[in-house]
This record gives sequence, C-alpha cells and structure tokens, in this order.
Amino acid sequence: MIYRLTGIVLMAWAYVNTYVDIQEYGWIEGNYWWFCNLALFGMGLALFLKDRGLLTGFLSIASFTQTFWLVDNIYRQSTGLSLFGLTDFMYRPGYPLSKFVLSHYHYFTLLIGAYALCFLPKKKNRTLLYIAIFNPFIFGVSYFVFGPSQNVNCIHSSCLPSLIPGDGPVFALCFWAVVFGIHLFLGRAMDRFFLNFEPAPAKRKWVHSFFMAGFAIAVGLSFHDLEYRKTMPQFICKESQANEGVIAGCKFTKPLTDKEFLLTYFVGNNGYEDKVCDLFMSVDGQESILEESTNVFVGSELSQGKLMPQPQKDMVVEFKTKCHRVPASVSSPPAQ
Repeated sequence: MIYRLTGIVLMAWAYVNTYVDIQEYGWIEGNYWWFCNLALFGMGLALFLKDRGLLTGFLSIASFTQTFWLVDNIYRQSTGLSLFGLTDFMYRPGYPLSKFVLSHYHYFTLLIGAYALCFLPKKKNRTLLYIAIFNPFIFGVSYFVFGPSQNVNCIHSSCLPSLIPGDGPVFALCFWAVVFGIHLFLGRAMDRFFLNFEPAPAKRKWVHSFFMAGFAIAVGLSFHDLEYRKTMPQFICKESQANEGVIAGCKFTKPLTDKEFLLTYFVGNNGYEDKVCDLFMSVDGQESILEESTNVFVGSELSQGKLMPQPQKDMVVEFKTKCHRVPASVSSPPAQ
C-alpha cells in the first residue's frame, strides 16, 4: 500500500508541476519535457505498479541529471554564487513562487527511489529495455519538437558551456550517445547492486534511519532555499487596465546573463473591434514606449521580448495601452 500511495504522490507532484509549466509558459517552451520532470512521473508510476525495472530505469537517469542540480543548488544556498548555472533559472526575476517550490522535488526523488529499491520484491526486470525505449524517445522529442531557443534537455547546445562547449547537430548526436551510454551503465549497475542487496533485520533499521535523516535534510534544505530566495530582489509585474478590450502584461522571463534577463510580454484584444495601440512600459515609475501604432485585431494576442537589466533591488513593471479604432483600409487577418 505504501508503494502505491507514494507513487500517487509523485505522479500528482509531476502533474501539478507540468500543469503550472504549461499555464505559465505554454506548450511550445517545453519546460515539462525535461528528464527530471518526466522521471518524477515515471518513478511515481513505477512505484504504483511496483515495477522494479521501470523504477531503476528512471532513477538511473535521474541520479545522473539531478546530482548536478543538487550540487549546484546547495552551492548556491551556501555561497550565493552559481557553480554550474543549472539552477540560475530559479532565482531569476519573475520566476513564479509556485514553480520554485515545486522544483524542489529533486531533493526527494533520488532518496525515495533508492529506498524503494532496497525493499521491492527481487525479481527479474526489464531495466535496460525501458532505457532503450524511453531514452531515445525523450531525446528525439527534445530535438525535433523543441527548437534551439528552448534547448530542452540540453540537446541543441551545452547547458555547461564553460565545461563542455558545443552546439548543433553533431553535438546533439554525440551528447545523446554519451548520455545514453551513461544511462545504460547506471541502470545495469543499479540492477546489480539492489538485486543483491538483502539487508539483515538489524541493517534494515539503519536503512530506515538513513532514509528518515535524508528526508529531514531534504525538507530543511528546501525551506532554507525558500528563505534564501526571499532575500533576493523581487520582480513585480502589473497588467494594464483593459482599454476598450485591449490588455497588456508579462508572460514569463528567461535568464540570459548575470546582467540581463529576457522579459516576454503580450498585448491581447478581447474586445469587439480591431484596434491600433501604443504600448507603454513603466519600470520603477519611469515610463517608456515599447510599441507604436501596433494593429491588435479582435481575438489576437501578440508576444514580444525585451532585454531587461538584472534588478539590484525590487523591480516593479507596469504596462499601459492607448488605443483607437483601426482605419477602415486595414482589415482583420483572415480566420484560421
């Protein structure tokens, strides 16, 4: 029963994490397709089904990818500096608090997966088959469905350019081949270890104690990270008031460098007439124009990006629109 309950919790966590990703960034950004999020769901499903092979398959890739995340996150909490840059996105201006909290599943998945493998029934499994199916499929979708700007699972270019530079098709093929090989190796190694791990009754207490201590540390680090984030400059975005059905505001942000980030904003028309609008953005009370005489047709939404300086203090961004009717000579685009 405990396996099924834990599996449901992990799958629910993955579902909420995916839902928030799609609501915040949309389908095209592909944040929900990263290996870590997929492993969270896969491990939850494996626990629900008590499938040792499926659990080992996803745990082996998670142990490779999430270890770097954990080291980077703990280093950031301890020093305030970035080590690998893998968790910089969590501290960028405008990163939703809900996503920040949900992202800390990384502290729990490896611990729960290893603990379960100690006690799941020892029987022949299909770990390598699962890896051979899911690994190429996940990387294939990452490469062919999502573009270089999304760089899902680091397939188009290196996520650690200072250590492993590279980009383009040749990099993608080599990167996938290396990760695939590591994935197979770790899956096989975990199978050999956990299938032969038979703790005596006295040693079982140590396993339970180690798990409880690790879980407590994971909870403590997660809360500490939340407190650390509160000390950083906050980004507050205020949508414009509806101007004859036209509204503008922030969509999401992306980290670029330690000096700049990319703000994606939108202008949408939910009214009954096509409009020509000027769009203004105010940053900490200083107003500037973003768009002049932009056609905003009924039912449409335009998105643009703007480079913004990394805030040294709390940053408040507010949008405003000034609109009038589209001249009769300008017609709405044909319906799709």
